[in-house]
Amino acid sequence: MSFLKRSARLALCTLPCLYGTANASMSWDYVDLARIVDGKSYALLPDERVYLSGFTLDTAFSVHDQVHLRATSRTWDGRAPGPGGGYVNLSNNDWHSVAVGAHLPFELAGVPMQAWGNVSLDHYSLAGITGTGVGAGAGVRAQVLDPLEVGLWYRMARTDVRLGSTLDIEPWLAGINLLYSLSPNVALHLAMTRGDLELAQSGTSESFRTNTTELGLRYMFDNTGRRAGEAPAPLSYNQIQIAYLFDGDLKDDSGGPEWDLNEGFLISGMLSPLPHMFLAATFQGTNYDASSGMGLESTNPLDHLYMGPGAYYTLTQGDLHYSGYAQITYDRLTLIDGIILHGEGFRVGARAALGHLIDAHIYHGEARAREDIGGTALRLKPRTTGIELGSAPFGNGFGVTLGYEETRYRARIGGDFKLDTSHWRIGVRQQF
Repeated sequence: MSFLKRSARLALCTLPCLYGTANASMSWDYVDLARIVDGKSYALLPDERVYLSGFTLDTAFSVHDQVHLRATSRTWDGRAPGPGGGYVNLSNNDWHSVAVGAHLPFELAGVPMQAWGNVSLDHYSLAGITGTGVGAGAGVRAQVLDPLEVGLWYRMARTDVRLGSTLDIEPWLAGINLLYSLSPNVALHLAMTRGDLELAQSGTSESFRTNTTELGLRYMFDNTGRRAGEAPAPLSYNQIQIAYLFDGDLKDDSGGPEWDLNEGFLISGMLSPLPHMFLAATFQGTNYDASSGMGLESTNPLDHLYMGPGAYYTLTQGDLHYSGYAQITYDRLTLIDGIILHGEGFRVGARAALGHLIDAHIYHGEARAREDIGGTALRLKPRTTGIELGSAPFGNGFGVTLGYEETRYRARIGGDFKLDTSHWRIGVRQQF
């Protein structure tokens, strides 16, 4: 390990001893975004280590004192040898799940603790192949010091995909989390994970090990008012949303076959740390049936992670509320063979609400993403337009959403072509 890496890890370990502020409780109302600062996958390629980078987006909100919904997106980039002696970024061990769980507080030797467990719907992607199935997770959290929380956890999934015969994709991951409170709402997050991915098909199996170190920030929403029955203001920019994509298609403008959407996820977290300013991260993953074009029955082209800062302004006239916003984004997109493109973009939108009864959201976004492989330039330009209706009539910020979205992709991959996608989604949303 280089001197720079050893020094950085020593600094992270000693940071809790040097600084500290108010304690943040073991909240289940949060948005957490972490960057993989070190990671490796072993034996994915013969005699090669694949170095990992990427992001983990973890969101959760409580629906009861001891029940929560949680959605997690792990988008891991594997830097693998490419043509011409260079390297290429491939989607490696992307794992996305939506879970319902329970948590039970208790004390051990005077230390506040929580035990938790959940069951989940999981997508696991490996170089464009997507397995869908179910999973489970369990762990324990402990407030060992006033500003320091430690968590131990384990999760696994059983997914499969049709590849002539059934390919079983069975991952597990275990980890330790350290949360160090910088304020009552903000914590520094350090996580170390170890895992294994087993691929089994036609009686044969192969196993791949992974390990990562993640560093990020967690924002814990102040839920005191919500639990007291005080609904947040309509059109809040502090919110978590989880949605299920249930219908849609992908069309090639050149007259190629049409692919039907099997299903997909949208996981989004947004917070407003200052008036008229917000930070937001959203992952949208899809699973298409490409068998009509002699492809796979379960593949994940055009998964999209975007994040970045934005500004908004809201007007109120009695029960009517209006708001507009603009956001600058970092964008990560995948292609059908798992190649990852990185770039930047923007999103603009308008929102309106009649009290908490009904609200509408119209938005438009564009991005430019790119990757160079062996001297070949890959370019992808998505242009997205969508509308979403929501309602939060329960007086506590919880609501349901229904959305429709269309995206046109202009791509340059060996030649120029265009793709159109559309989908319907239904989801839940918690505003704070």
